[in-house]
Amino acid sequence: MKTLRILAVNLLFIISGAIYAQDSLEFTMILLGDAGDYKKPGAISNFDLARKAIVEPSKTAVGFLGDNIYPAGLADVSDSIDRSDGEMKLAKQLDIAKGLCPAYIVPGNHDWNHWSAGGKDAAVRAERYIESYGEDLYQAPSLGCPGPEVHQLSEDVVFMAIDSQWWLHEWKKEPNIHDNCTITSREAFLKALEDSVLKYKEKQIVLGMHHPVYTKGPHGGRYTFKEHIFPLTMFKKNLLVPLPVLGSIAIVLRASGASRQDINHPLNKRLMKAVKRIVQSHDRMVVVSGHEHSLQHFYQDGRHFIVSGGGCKHTHLGKSKKLLYGRSCVGYAKLKFYKNSTYLEFYTQEFGSGSVPIYTGFLF
Repeated sequence: MKTLRILAVNLLFIISGAIYAQDSLEFTMILLGDAGDYKKPGAISNFDLARKAIVEPSKTAVGFLGDNIYPAGLADVSDSIDRSDGEMKLAKQLDIAKGLCPAYIVPGNHDWNHWSAGGKDAAVRAERYIESYGEDLYQAPSLGCPGPEVHQLSEDVVFMAIDSQWWLHEWKKEPNIHDNCTITSREAFLKALEDSVLKYKEKQIVLGMHHPVYTKGPHGGRYTFKEHIFPLTMFKKNLLVPLPVLGSIAIVLRASGASRQDINHPLNKRLMKAVKRIVQSHDRMVVVSGHEHSLQHFYQDGRHFIVSGGGCKHTHLGKSKKLLYGRSCVGYAKLKFYKNSTYLEFYTQEFGSGSVPIYTGFLF
């Protein structure tokens, strides 16, 4: 059965490839997630590769998919050292698009003060810095609000941004969570998302959010044997402290939904269930996310879900029949919108020059 499925997918790529060669490119969106530390090996070369990919600036946009400043978002100006470090981490990413094309920056859990109290303030601080850094650079959604916030990319394509950390955040720790926001409940947010998708039913929609609907990485419960023995390496690679029993217990707890940042947590499940339902109402809608430090392409229930979270580092990736393609590497994704079709491409320099995609997938 699996062999037939692979043959069918390959045949689709061959047929669509013939169309692809004759079609006219109308717009390109470059997608990087979890790029919030330029000091990581391969990060700067990945940023350079993404900037070089902007060959037609008037027909290109860049989307950053969250965790734009590790480890805890943009510090207040009163903390001069962390503030300077955070500004530099953000600036290195913004330079990919600055002066060339628009960029849309979606907040992630780390941008919300490492998903702790003061998270909204940290998100708003980042937005103010982004606004001051250059023209056509936008944090989306704005003001630490949930969205959906829509930006027209081309005549036929819109980028619809939502802040999934707003949904997952512990609101009781954030007394100002609803400041300057028109939406103040999760129910109202889902209704607004449904209405927005319906409003743009004639357009191609790129739904951008930090947390993925599907993943076969650690946030989806996939861990290595090493992490069972040395669980602290999940947080820092060089913390090789053997805790075999405690490590397995910690992994079981996470896999069962102990953390809001993982797809098995009830609040996370509720959001993803709603997104999957809403996506089914639109046949030219693709969901793009970060959070996992890898490149993944899922095709489920007739819809496409993309993870591009290898902006500056990579983590373990498991296998799945739902996963059309997956690679644990530093890299980025590219959506290419042609007149009659749409394609996904993944790029990395870990297996060559980076000028040729390591994966091409037909979407619509």
